[in-house]
Amino acid sequence: MISRSILLVLFTFIFYQFSVSQTISGTVLTSLQKEAANVNVLLLKAADSSMVKGAITDSKGKYIFKNVSAGKYQISYSSVGFLPITGAPFTISNLQKEIVIENIFLKEERQELQQVTVTAKKPMFEQKIDRMIVNVKNTITASGGSALDILERSPGVIVDRQGNTITMNGKNGVVVMINGKMNRMPIDAVMQMLQGMSSANIEKIELINTPPSNYDAEGNAGFINIVLVENTDYGTNGNYTASAGYGGREKLQGSMNINYRTGKINVYGDGSFFRNHMQQQFTTFRQFYYAGKTLSNGSDSQRDPVQTNSNGRIGFDYEINKRTAIGGILSTYYNQWSMDANIIGTTYKNQVLDTLINIFNTEENNWKNISANLNVQHTIAAGQKLSVSVDYLDYNNSNPNTYINNYTSGNGNLLYTDRVRSSKETPMNIWVGAFDYTQKINTKIDWEAGVKATRSRFINDVAINRMINNSWEIDPSLSAIYFLKENIMAAYSSLNVAWNENTSMKLGLRYEHTTSNLETATQKNIVDRNYGEFFPSVFLSRKISDRQSINLSYNRRITRPTFNQLAPFVYFLDPSTFIQGNPALQPSFSQSIKADYILKQKVFSLIYSKEKDVILRFQSTLDPVTNKQTITGENIPSLQLLAASFSIPLNITKWWSMQSNLLITHQQVKAVYNNTPLKFQQVNGRINLSENFTLPKDISIELSGYYQSPNISGRYINKSQASLNFGIQKKVQNKKGSIRLNVTDILNTTPWRFEETFPDPLSFTNGRLQFVQRTINLTYSKSFGNDKIKATRVVKGADEEKKRVE
Repeated sequence: MISRSILLVLFTFIFYQFSVSQTISGTVLTSLQKEAANVNVLLLKAADSSMVKGAITDSKGKYIFKNVSAGKYQISYSSVGFLPITGAPFTISNLQKEIVIENIFLKEERQELQQVTVTAKKPMFEQKIDRMIVNVKNTITASGGSALDILERSPGVIVDRQGNTITMNGKNGVVVMINGKMNRMPIDAVMQMLQGMSSANIEKIELINTPPSNYDAEGNAGFINIVLVENTDYGTNGNYTASAGYGGREKLQGSMNINYRTGKINVYGDGSFFRNHMQQQFTTFRQFYYAGKTLSNGSDSQRDPVQTNSNGRIGFDYEINKRTAIGGILSTYYNQWSMDANIIGTTYKNQVLDTLINIFNTEENNWKNISANLNVQHTIAAGQKLSVSVDYLDYNNSNPNTYINNYTSGNGNLLYTDRVRSSKETPMNIWVGAFDYTQKINTKIDWEAGVKATRSRFINDVAINRMINNSWEIDPSLSAIYFLKENIMAAYSSLNVAWNENTSMKLGLRYEHTTSNLETATQKNIVDRNYGEFFPSVFLSRKISDRQSINLSYNRRITRPTFNQLAPFVYFLDPSTFIQGNPALQPSFSQSIKADYILKQKVFSLIYSKEKDVILRFQSTLDPVTNKQTITGENIPSLQLLAASFSIPLNITKWWSMQSNLLITHQQVKAVYNNTPLKFQQVNGRINLSENFTLPKDISIELSGYYQSPNISGRYINKSQASLNFGIQKKVQNKKGSIRLNVTDILNTTPWRFEETFPDPLSFTNGRLQFVQRTINLTYSKSFGNDKIKATRVVKGADEEKKRVE
């Protein structure tokens, strides 16, 4: 059984130790023979001055380096107010157990500065132990785009705009968080929110593959955490951004964030506006064989959608006293989607045109949200902390559609006109309460525990009307009001253990109990579930040397059907193609194990996962009698995945750096179609590249792109995709402002192309959906407020060294 094998490997790893015992120690004094505390002491290789270890002197000026390998070294010393010193090279051998360095005396240095300005540029991608970080802020090719655009170009992430799904490392069930808080909207709303979220308001995006037990067990693929911009400087600070672009149609964007921090209080807020006028083209084709005839349907849709999105957020943090702080956030967004589309549909029988349908479709899809959070943190004693958080989320979705269908015979004669309109009103509200406790048991063990309760209420009012004898009449077979109630109770506990200075582990166990009920006024218990499950997690880390480390992790997770997937609604893509909900959907469960080898900043990972009752959002069935295609959510028996990823940053010169991320995945899928078992397997790959050039006169250039080879999603085969992007930036106004010009999808290679196969070799579905066009954006950004730290007596700091020691 996979879990036993995993635990055996992991706990064997815990007791594995490397035997290195040499130590180096010494004492640092001032020129007045006083002990020098808090001095940064770096052990360097004599050959190239690269750092091996770091330490800080104690109150008596003493320092020590343990577990040092044989070799030739030298030591450097630096501290605020003193001149830096680098000692003479020395050699240690395997026979030496302890070396004591002669006392070092620091000389005082005084320097008067009016201000200190610290600047740093992070790479676009950073690999951490349990997550990949996409640094959005100051990334040139992200300017003028949306959060969804950035995710589409992120390592291991595949965005399906038509199916409204996001996969990570080949796995479904991604959960989106904002500033570490779960976003509990239906995936349709999440996708629209991300499409309307300005990149200018995003600090970074964290791709979390193996979440610990204090995170919800929801989401088999892990979490995507979007961290919004926050200013931590004192006084009033902020920035604003304006962007204009063109990609098929015009695009406008503006955002602003402001922060006020003084004494015990911090108040912050941000807002953005995004108007995206798009040009989209959808082409689909399907064919099947029935009763001696080959039937085929095609559609060509020219879509003209406009999306307008407004977001706002205001929050505060107040330090009541040294032990207690309170905070709150109020946020809202309003997303308007409106579209006119002209669709030409064709029906062929034995390759002869039978019917031509000209469809005019108007659609609106509007989401409103307001959410509030109140949280309190209290330090009980040293090493003991308690936090309480309460969230309320209120959503409303309005989705009216109209269809005018003109049917024409193969020889061009008008047969009849069919008018249909549909509406969906979906209010929902969610309450979340969480209680978390942390305690430092001793110098090596930290304990975390908590409980959480989530209460969700959902109404889905679906109505389908048809024009009959010049009056609208409701279709009772497709219309109803659905009520869904869901409660989730959870508790978790975890231990963080520093086994020794090189080995650490984190053990966690989470329990979640779910009750879910879906009904209408006339039909009770369409869905009625009551179940509880345990979700263990194990994380181990071993530091081999200062440049090498290995990590192992294991966890078990769940993906529950969304409210919209369960509610049996019906949407019309065309008169013979429907999208509908599926009340029979079951939750899916997965187990996964991940191993990382880290060499300097290079990361090599292996991931294996097995998921049962996999939820796929869109799978289709064909009815040969009625010539209709139904697309719905579906559970397939299993998905096994083995993936290898490589993250390699390179600094080629002082002015040229690059980042390469490669993911190779082997998928094995077991599916069912009309009670016929199917099996698919495929190896696919994705590569992300980013090149950054720093030029004179505050000019920088960025070239980035990705390539995704064909991959499978249930019975669907998604064809290859690629994108090439270019950006150039010039800093202005004493580096407080910047002007950026960027072009995304230069080669126009991002259309989504797919093919679905069926057991009958003559039956298939394929399509080409182009959601975005090649886009050019011009962006201006400027920061304002107190962004400089002034002092009457300041010396050279050692922030960078402190970070290296930490």
